[in-house]
Amino acid sequence: MILYFQSIIQAPIFEELLFRGIILMGLLNKYENSPKKAIIYSTIVFGVIHLNISQGINAFIGGLILGFIYYYTKSMKLSIFAHIVNNLITFIAVPSNIIIKIIYILLGLFFMIKAIKYIKRNENNRLAII
Repeated sequence: MILYFQSIIQAPIFEELLFRGIILMGLLNKYENSPKKAIIYSTIVFGVIHLNISQGINAFIGGLILGFIYYYTKSMKLSIFAHIVNNLITFIAVPSNIIIKIIYILLGLFFMIKAIKYIKRNENNRLAII
């Protein structure tokens, strides 16, 4: 039970506060004209800190997504929530039925497309404000 709490609640909150709230914010201030560079640098650190190749690769990809979520929404709550959902998914058993696997993949793609559209729409709004 403690493992679930630490993996699903405690780690995402701590990691988001550290990697997006402190490290990414500092890099965004340093690289004001290049937010992608700041996100990539903070994501590299996030991947390396996981200390093994497979987790590091997954953390790098997830860190990119979380970094862009934070950058475009400026919401620590949203990046923490996305991190919690990501960690929660690792504890959910994947069904062996091929139809359900395909549905999982399609749902994942649907939500990724929706998220990208949301980010792009907010980026256009953000640029109009600036």
